Amino acid sequence: MSPQIPFRANLDDFLLSLARGDLLDAVGAHYASDARLYENDILVARDKRTVLRKLQPVLRRFAMVRGTFDELTCDRATGRVRFFCRIDGVDIDGRVVREEVFHAQVWSDGKVAEERQYRGDALARLFALNVAAPRRRGPLLVPSLPASAPAVMAARPLGA
Repeated sequence: MSPQIPFRANLDDFLLSLARGDLLDAVGAHYASDARLYENDILVARDKRTVLRKLQPVLRRFAMVRGTFDELTCDRATGRVRFFCRIDGVDIDGRVVREEVFHAQVWSDGKVAEERQYRGDALARLFALNVAAPRRRGPLLVPSLPASAPAVMAARPLGA
C-alpha cells in the first residue's frame, strides 16, 4: 500500500477530531511521542505528554468547542500540512469565544512530528509576509511562507 494513503487518512482523522472539538483524541492519536509544539516561534512542548498537559486548562475552560477549516494544503512527499482553523466554543461562563489559528505541521510515519501555531500579533506578522487573510474559498498564498512558519491563534469574544 502506498504511504500516501495512510498519511491522508491520518490527516483526515486528525482534522475530524479537531472539528468535533476532541482535542485530546487529535493529539493523543496523531502526535508522535516526541512531537514538538511551537507557539509564535517559541518551543512550548518537547513531547506529546507535555502537549496533552498544556491542553488541560483549555479543556477545563470550555464546555463545548468545534473547529472549522480553510485553506488546507498538504504535500504528501514532504509531510507538510498547513491550514487555517477557527475554533468556536462556549466557555464555562456561557461566553461564546472564537480562536483563530494558522497551523503548519510536519508529519512523519503517520504522526505529527512538529506543529507550529501563530497567535495574536504573530498571526498579523504572518499575514504581513504576503499571506492573504483567509477567505471562504481559494488557495492561501502558502508558497511565500518559510518552511518553518508556525500557526496562529487569537481569542476574542464573538461580536467584539
